[in-house]
Amino acid sequence: MINPIKWLWNWIKRMFMVNHLSGFGGKPQLAPVVAGVDGIAGGTSITVPIPTGLQPNDIILVFFETNAGTTVSTPSGFTLIRENDDNTSAVTQINVYWKRATGSETSFVQTATDHQCALVLLIRGCIVTGTPYEGSTASKTINSTSLTSNSPTTTGPDRLVINSISRGTDTATDQFSAPVNADIEGISIVDEVGTATGGGGGVAAIAGIKRAAGATSNTTLTAATAGYCATASFAMIPA
Repeated sequence: MINPIKWLWNWIKRMFMVNHLSGFGGKPQLAPVVAGVDGIAGGTSITVPIPTGLQPNDIILVFFETNAGTTVSTPSGFTLIRENDDNTSAVTQINVYWKRATGSETSFVQTATDHQCALVLLIRGCIVTGTPYEGSTASKTINSTSLTSNSPTTTGPDRLVINSISRGTDTATDQFSAPVNADIEGISIVDEVGTATGGGGGVAAIAGIKRAAGATSNTTLTAATAGYCATASFAMIPA
């Protein structure tokens, strides 16, 4: 015999899941996801890897960190999203680039006048034409262990919000932890790479889902060592 209370509860749960995943209008509203990650850190010449599992129409994001004031060459086929430096000590700079994959991309060599760190993410589930992100913004933190990253304003639901942050701390050991943002679901550090070569530094990417359109609170996080940081943040648009 069917328990009517249990049946009703299961029906409510099913309806919630259908509407949650379909945007209450039948159209899929699944947020983009991080489908792969790789990175490298070293000296004046590095070979930047492409994560395994690359598929056509994946968005390749490359986050470069080097000394502030350095001219960074845009990798072939990529487009700059944001460049930002700490603007105070000339210690660290972040450059973020994107490319829509054909599926045949391979590693490439990047050169600079000092150390380089490169973090590469594959983002799957974005729009397949046009610019796949919105709301690019940036911020800086000066000589502190308490860090703040501006976050993007989104124009639609189910955006994958990316907060990226560079540091001038001269170590290969991960420095960032405990990202917090009440507006971003499942926020976490995807990966971090660093080096003590040359001037030394590092870069990390933080990701989570912004379900509702609109302004996003700033993301806060902690650094193991006080230092200078620069951020670049934006939201990936779902297909």
